[in-house]
Amino acid sequence: MTGKENMKYITYRENREIYQIKINIRLGDIKKQVVKQAKTLDKAILIRKELLEIYKMTDKLQEDKPQQTEPPIVKKSAKQTVKKEPTNNIEPNNFPTLGQGMLLWHEQERKPFTEIQTQIKNEAMMTNHIFPTLGHLKVNEITKADIKSLALKMQSVGGNRRNRKSLSARYTKSTIGQIKLYFDYLIDNGVIEKNPCFNIKCKPTIPKQKDVFNEMEKQRFLKYVKSKSYDYYLLFKIYFESCSRRSELIGLPWRNVDFKKSGILIQQTIVKARKGKYEVKQYPKNKNIHFVYLSDKTMFSLRMKYESVKRKDNFDLNDFVFQQENKQHLFPDTITKSFKSYVDELNIKGNITLHSIRHTTAAELIMKGIPVPVVQAIGGWKNPDTLMKIYTHVQTENIKEAQEKLFSTHI
Repeated sequence: MTGKENMKYITYRENREIYQIKINIRLGDIKKQVVKQAKTLDKAILIRKELLEIYKMTDKLQEDKPQQTEPPIVKKSAKQTVKKEPTNNIEPNNFPTLGQGMLLWHEQERKPFTEIQTQIKNEAMMTNHIFPTLGHLKVNEITKADIKSLALKMQSVGGNRRNRKSLSARYTKSTIGQIKLYFDYLIDNGVIEKNPCFNIKCKPTIPKQKDVFNEMEKQRFLKYVKSKSYDYYLLFKIYFESCSRRSELIGLPWRNVDFKKSGILIQQTIVKARKGKYEVKQYPKNKNIHFVYLSDKTMFSLRMKYESVKRKDNFDLNDFVFQQENKQHLFPDTITKSFKSYVDELNIKGNITLHSIRHTTAAELIMKGIPVPVVQAIGGWKNPDTLMKIYTHVQTENIKEAQEKLFSTHI
């Protein structure tokens, strides 16, 4: 191996005294970058070799392209159709590695039947956690101990992520669940007999609860935003009143604003697509299309905005209620950053996020005696347990505040 080939995909970072291995891979038509680090060149070369094997890249180090992951095409005569070999055509004693087999399974059996957000999430689980740890092992060699080791690694050092934060039990279980589905597929096709993912337990983790606005903070927030941007004020006001999600409000078109019924139809949403882009989806999360009523003041503000924009020559009822000058929807990240900026400027304490607005409204409704099923219908929640967790968290905070007031009167 020449000196040039010896360092291919490997760069020495002098300022950090480490070797960095960086390889561009392909998941079907999706390009991703895998980055690893090593203290010695020998270790870096070993890691590079493992990555090349996992992602079916050439071991000659002459090309940057990964090998074809599609099954072979059987060429027929001009009169006959061309068809693919069956995906479960695995010869005895010639088992694929988990990286090879699972990638092919994802492309052919899962990807065509799942939404793009689910595809992106599953691909991230494979490239960030599953493949770097277990991808080089043959499927018939993987044991329950290997799966447990992966789960432990994810929950202790965050798997193979750069920030090394430990991952939640929920995310870890979801990742193991992907492997379990693949092994179920192999069992159904007679490739293996047992699923090593059965009954894998994860260390319980307690997710950090989002705090909610109290009434004073809520009014301060809206008043401050109104002084900065009336459009953002109206957006956040509808957010508080409708208990909607961010994606649902920035995807709201004028055709779904009903001035006669005084409300909005939650239907069209903006979701993340590939390569950092976004796309319009014609139904909300959980496919729960529903109508939400708004206050008279908010509907009046929407009416004034509508009367202003409809005078424009290029106005269309399919235009977004909240949009940029080029008629493109607002970007979710832009809304989140603006919200965080307003909260920081107002010095509002606690774990307050944009989603806290949704939780605030839900908590207010429940505390005012509105039945949980009704609140669930307003916000489009699939599981009422989420609402009860929000309510319990708010009640705990109220008890704490009441006791602190009591303690302050003690001598």
